[in-house]
Amino acid sequence: MSGRALALVLGAAAFAAPFPTPHDNQKETIPVLKPADALTRLHLPEGFKATLFAAEPDVRQPIAMCWDERGRLWIAENYTYSDGKERFDLNLRDRILVLEDADHDGKFDQRTVFTDEIQMLTSIERGFGGVWAWRCRRDRRASRPDPT
Repeated sequence: MSGRALALVLGAAAFAAPFPTPHDNQKETIPVLKPADALTRLHLPEGFKATLFAAEPDVRQPIAMCWDERGRLWIAENYTYSDGKERFDLNLRDRILVLEDADHDGKFDQRTVFTDEIQMLTSIERGFGGVWAWRCRRDRRASRPDPT
């Protein structure tokens, strides 16, 4: 990345608007389990084990995820898709998170917001030195280098 492009990216990040608080437009009709309680309800094949890596409020509205070569979990959070009537609420934004387990205990220790300046996010994938984000528009994908 050239110095001018890097300065432009860093300058834009410094003046970014705060992340809007998403609203919950769906009534909960069943009791919501605590994450640790949900683990006890899983039925796994013999020899398999499930652990809790991350949960709300650290991750909200996940729509897609993938792992990178360093063992980090990349998560696409979708806040803009509202419901069948409203479709997309463009007053909100989506974001991509990176969760890392630096001490290898099976739980994330570091949470990084890779970007929160995207809308109508549908999926992500890592590769070719960056992250690919797919959106619901003509410009269906955008690529951005992974700075870490």
